[in-house]
Amino acid sequence: MRSPLFLAPVLLAGLLLPLASARGEDPKVGKIDMERVFKEYKLYAQLVEEFNNFANKLVNRAEQRAKRYGLLLDEEWNRLVELLEKGPNATPAEKDEIAKLEKVNNDRDQELANLDGKPQLTDDEKKRYGELVSKRTQARQGIDDYKNKVQQQIKDRDDELTAQIYAKIEAAVAKVAADKKLSMVVVSKYVLFGGIDVTDDVLKVLNTAPPAGDKPAPPPH
Repeated sequence: MRSPLFLAPVLLAGLLLPLASARGEDPKVGKIDMERVFKEYKLYAQLVEEFNNFANKLVNRAEQRAKRYGLLLDEEWNRLVELLEKGPNATPAEKDEIAKLEKVNNDRDQELANLDGKPQLTDDEKKRYGELVSKRTQARQGIDDYKNKVQQQIKDRDDELTAQIYAKIEAAVAKVAADKKLSMVVVSKYVLFGGIDVTDDVLKVLNTAPPAGDKPAPPPH
């Protein structure tokens, strides 16, 4: 599985916003401490937590399928996840259905083990063994496909939130630069001398902005 990496600050390492300076004025350069921005931007911290919860839930579901429900087919697994998502709100009938799906998985596992352990199989047993092996092959393919789906959904969410945060920071920097009539804003770690530090101003703009109201997408079945 891909290790979730959310909004890596290195993406903003080269932030550079040139702005037209007023005619006749000496150009003024601003600088910004991006490490502080990522540390103190409240929405960033909130989305990191939401993303990690989202990604961990998906990864845990994929591991659960591989380790505990390795003989369920896609349709059976999808239904089981749907039921498990209900948690304590599941009805008695839904809890019974969960138990039945778990039993289907466990029965297949036990039956395969029993047939594997027999030195000689009857014709009926050979037929049944072939059916079970086919189901196991399908289930394993389903597990691989599910892991790939989870990995892609985590990446898509990562990319989506990275773009969202980058746009908000860039807009805040542009606003502060315009207010202070700066011709350029660069990342402070690359500035050897001089420059007007606008980190506090940018954080003020970011942290007084209305919340994004963005929520993680539901996990895949």
